[in-house]
Amino acid sequence: MAHNGKVPIGECVNATGRFFRAHARAAAPAAAITAALMTPVQLLGRSALSEGDLLLSIVTFALGGFITAPLLVGLFRAGERFFAAPTPAPGQVALALDRDSVNVGLVNLLISFLMMVIMIVGGFTVMMVVAVMVMQSGITREQLEAMQASGDQAAIIKQFGDALGTRGQVIIGLMAGALLMAMAWMSARLVLAGPASAAQGRVLAFSTWTWTKGNGLGVLAVLALVGMIGLLAVSVLTAPLTALTGANQAVAHTNPVAWVQTFLTAFGERWLVLTPFAGLSSYLYRGLRPAQ
Repeated sequence: MAHNGKVPIGECVNATGRFFRAHARAAAPAAAITAALMTPVQLLGRSALSEGDLLLSIVTFALGGFITAPLLVGLFRAGERFFAAPTPAPGQVALALDRDSVNVGLVNLLISFLMMVIMIVGGFTVMMVVAVMVMQSGITREQLEAMQASGDQAAIIKQFGDALGTRGQVIIGLMAGALLMAMAWMSARLVLAGPASAAQGRVLAFSTWTWTKGNGLGVLAVLALVGMIGLLAVSVLTAPLTALTGANQAVAHTNPVAWVQTFLTAFGERWLVLTPFAGLSSYLYRGLRPAQ
């Protein structure tokens, strides 16, 4: 990337592809080790969420960020070497068990907390608007309680849809879409926090916000494109076992097939999504970081 503060989408996608091709084989063992550590944590978090234990599900989510951090730092370092070399060549990817991993884990936690706050505030706002529209439609409190008591989710959704009407559904859809877009845009603006923290040996999260000024949409477009390709590959990898595990998350932690499926998903996400993401963010960091 030319150091001109711009994000050429095609060039970034090409650089990401070159990085992944050069490091796919080296990244696979580190991704597998990380996935093996993540599997019980994810199953515990899934079980806690199904049982309504919000605190434990939050703890497992935060722990997952620290477990993934050594892999991220190893990939960031590989990206720094790869894009700095006059003639880029395949390199090694090693799990980084040092202070930089702690820093990146803290960055993951801080950004996740910010996203959670935005999601809670935005979700509460959307729910309040829905409640007002439903009340204005003439549905009584007794009818709402009867809907909730029925336990028929499909029927409840249909009744709420009928109460909102077409106009209300469009408004809620636009609000939800705006909330998701805002979260995605903010994530794109903070994409340099990980490689910056790994490279500079300190926690750099929100201070990297200004580095992507004017490039939020460009970075978001590249991240979305790379992410969709990776997630599609993961879905193909895990589709057979996903069909076997079914949708009952409450018994997932006791289902041996679910353990295999969770491991494969965690491995695929870290190998096919996280590896190109780290390469892309390293490339963006080299082009958008402030001149020293």
